Amino acid sequence: MDIQDLVEEGGNLEGWVTYKGSFEIKLRYIPKETLQDIRRKCTKLIYHQHQPVEDIDEKKLNEALIKYILDWRGLSRNGNDVECTDENKLMLLKKSYNFDEFIFQALTDLETIRKSQLDFELKNSKTLSP
Repeated sequence: MDIQDLVEEGGNLEGWVTYKGSFEIKLRYIPKETLQDIRRKCTKLIYHQHQPVEDIDEKKLNEALIKYILDWRGLSRNGNDVECTDENKLMLLKKSYNFDEFIFQALTDLETIRKSQLDFELKNSKTLSP
């Protein structure tokens, strides 16, 4: 394995991932350093039984993560498409079991996002070629 694959920043990589085979979500990759910065800003030190414990402000974390959820397709309510708005993103992150964990994992999965971007570019190049 090339060490560059382990430390690559990812830049502005974007790609589509599928959530439980039901709808697709377009995400922007979060480099590790950026994610650590986000987590640090959303964490505070509290004391529980006189012991320091880190507490993550879930609301603040979700508000930071929605910037990396760019779009979705295939998500509907009563047969109508659900728009990819900040309000709907926050609602899913807050109320849907496993969605927040899936998003957190997918945002940091450079390989999946890179593959999605390459698949998209390949598909478009075939469409444009004679």
